[in-house]
Amino acid sequence: MVESGGQVATLMIIFGIGYLAVFGLFVLLYRHAYQNRERLELNELEGFDTRTDIRENTLNAGIAAVSVVFATFGGSRYGPLSGMIYMLTTIIMSVHGFLNGMRRKQFALFLRQKPPSEPDRKRERTSIVGIALQGASYAMRVLEGHKLITLGPYNVVRNPIYTGMFGMLMATGLAISHGLDC
Repeated sequence: MVESGGQVATLMIIFGIGYLAVFGLFVLLYRHAYQNRERLELNELEGFDTRTDIRENTLNAGIAAVSVVFATFGGSRYGPLSGMIYMLTTIIMSVHGFLNGMRRKQFALFLRQKPPSEPDRKRERTSIVGIALQGASYAMRVLEGHKLITLGPYNVVRNPIYTGMFGMLMATGLAISHGLDC
């Protein structure tokens, strides 16, 4: 059981390092995908989305870094407040999403001025069907000729985010259940 401000600060350091590691890994994965965009056959809009994902994950990693610094140097008095820093996620991600949504619409309009190729028309039809089936939560893309990625972390797990989040959950549970001696 967590009994003191120092223990909360230690718990927030552990959580923050895990959070930073997960989103840092996403930055590296999206960066790798963007660097290999020709080989992955990403179109211009998918390249834009990948750059947006790099920025979004960098912002999340930055929030974690600020929280860890706050917990580390805040002592037992201010360290426990480092968890409040994660409330910035809602504000920062909302502003980032709004601004990038506007930019994406402008970029998509610019791209539509070019005559679309047949694969792009197929993607649009697939996305519309995907949105209808998924309840507009995200656009499902099934592209002809795309291959399943089996390199890097995908060689071991299908979805690194679930594995990372599961690891963070387990670490937090172990830390709380065994008590933290600060």
